[in-house]
Amino acid sequence: MQQDSESLSSPLLEFVNVAREFRVKRGFFADELRLQAVRDVSFSLHKGESIGLVGESGCGKSTLGRLAVGLLPASSGHIMWQGAPLSVAGQAGYVPGQLQMVFQDPFSSLNPRWRVGKAIAEPLRAQGVSAGESAARVASMLELVVLDPELGERYPHEFSGGQRQRMAVARALITHPQLVVCDEPVSALDAPVHAQILNLFTALQ
Repeated sequence: MQQDSESLSSPLLEFVNVAREFRVKRGFFADELRLQAVRDVSFSLHKGESIGLVGESGCGKSTLGRLAVGLLPASSGHIMWQGAPLSVAGQAGYVPGQLQMVFQDPFSSLNPRWRVGKAIAEPLRAQGVSAGESAARVASMLELVVLDPELGERYPHEFSGGQRQRMAVARALITHPQLVVCDEPVSALDAPVHAQILNLFTALQ
């Protein structure tokens, strides 16, 4: 199948010389330090493509992921989304749901006091989706990740790590995003569940 010239020439996401630093203090009276988490990163991602980042712990992979979905602003450089500057969460122009993220630890990313169905539906609340439609989409997403929709009435601690990660995937996909960023989504899982999650991502793509 041939791609049209526009899809080949216009990246979905583009980083141009992006850097991100954090200001930290080591003690109450210590001077403020600048921690360079990401420096001079450039790449482009087209629709239908996947990019994998490999690097040692602490090299900035998670920071880069948060920059890509607008959870953090860049300190310098440019992040372009569909040809326009990417808006950061909380700023004018930010459109929730187009970019979603699956975090490394599904237990800490799911509110332990919320039933799973409510947690999965939370991204829809920001879009003003009605309760009835939200419930239907939650059931559909749970089926997509091979889980019984009735499990939405339970709490995260009642599930295995693999089940919670599939719930995190369902939450990321429920808004029908154009881009999903995965931050080491299988690193904390045992080998059989590891393969299950990777096969799920392949099938969904």
